[in-house]
Amino acid sequence: FYNAGPYIDCLLACFSRQDIEESWEILFVDNRSTDDTTQKIADYSGDLPPYRVLQAGEKAGAGYARNVGVSQAVSPFIAFCDADDEIPDDWAKKMCSGIRELDFIGCRISELDTNKQSFQGLMVEMNDKHYNMGLFPFCGAGTMGIRRDIFLDVGGFDDHLRICEDIDFCYRAQLLGYTLSEHFENTIYYRSRNEEWGLYKQRYTWGRHEKAIALRYKRFGHDQFAAEGGSVFRLIKHSVAYVLRFYNQRKRIETALKICKNLSSLMPPLPEANLPIRIDEARLKRSEESKSENKVESTLGTVRAHRAY
Repeated sequence: FYNAGPYIDCLLACFSRQDIEESWEILFVDNRSTDDTTQKIADYSGDLPPYRVLQAGEKAGAGYARNVGVSQAVSPFIAFCDADDEIPDDWAKKMCSGIRELDFIGCRISELDTNKQSFQGLMVEMNDKHYNMGLFPFCGAGTMGIRRDIFLDVGGFDDHLRICEDIDFCYRAQLLGYTLSEHFENTIYYRSRNEEWGLYKQRYTWGRHEKAIALRYKRFGHDQFAAEGGSVFRLIKHSVAYVLRFYNQRKRIETALKICKNLSSLMPPLPEANLPIRIDEARLKRSEESKSENKVESTLGTVRAHRAY
């Protein structure tokens, strides 16, 4: 967490209501906070499970903080939760059972009722549409559950990436042969921004980093449009639509988000696009060879089945 003081009480209340019989602990990871979040955790009067507050001040970034947390965890199962989100009472139990069954999961995103009505669904809908950005499916880090040994085997989050490190992690895991499974019977409640400018800035920033991810994974067949950029024609079309829809707040925001996304794709690549992918090339080659062998065996099996028929 970083300066989560305004929201942490809500999450602490969620943790205190968790209905789970198995033993578990919470790791709060402080990533250079300067507010009273840590004190609020210590002063909380509710019934929390065992917890520890860890310091991750060496480097700023959610990916780095999560890596520190996993390195100190003792449980074989890891479930991530962002400090400004909220969770249902059965979240821990469902995450535990989901990881036990499926190894690597992403749960559903819904929105908090505190979000402005005119903004409801905008970012969640965008998340749904971007669940597969052109190479593999991915999930947001705050919705992720995973076996600890798999997380460490993949190499954790790339802490050189401040944004979209979760997409990068999901891609690397799947390139190494792990499967990301939907676990939509579980939900986290997302707190979106309540100002138009905040939404636009977030969408633009995401778009620039999504393009960097697409360029990094272009050699694996990532969607060419995502890698090469947006369309000037679409930018003009959405800009005209924005003017026509200006007095309808909902439609204006929807159109402006499309403009931000398209504009971000037209911008020059970020330096992150040139960073090497944090993956063992030898293991990657073995994984690809194994997939090819399985594909050949599957094809042969289909041919034999047709001949038998």
